[in-house]
Amino acid sequence: MGNHDLALAAYNRSLELRPGDPDTLNARGVARSRIGDTANALIDFTRATRLAPDEALPQFNQAPVLLKLGNQAEAQEALDRVVAIDPSLRVQVKRCSSSAGPSGVIGQAGGFHPNRPGDAE
Repeated sequence: MGNHDLALAAYNRSLELRPGDPDTLNARGVARSRIGDTANALIDFTRATRLAPDEALPQFNQAPVLLKLGNQAEAQEALDRVVAIDPSLRVQVKRCSSSAGPSGVIGQAGGFHPNRPGDAE
């Protein structure tokens, strides 16, 4: 069993004990996204966002997954909501959007985390 499998098992167990915990749903979504399970990652991020609409992180993590699934407008909307919720994440969102194409929509997905060391300005 690999590290991602162990992480998913732990998140699944945690959700058995605390169903609907938005932080755990977000974490499981990240793990699923990292192994390429974008459809289920999106389900987790969407559930986390519905349960905690004032939390920016699930929506921030949702954007690259939406993009991978071809939902560019929704990905940009998610990033717009992130800035509305937490303006201090504007720099990170701008970095995500800096690869935007002619439509102004994010151009590449993956690797975004608002709490990565060195991201704060």
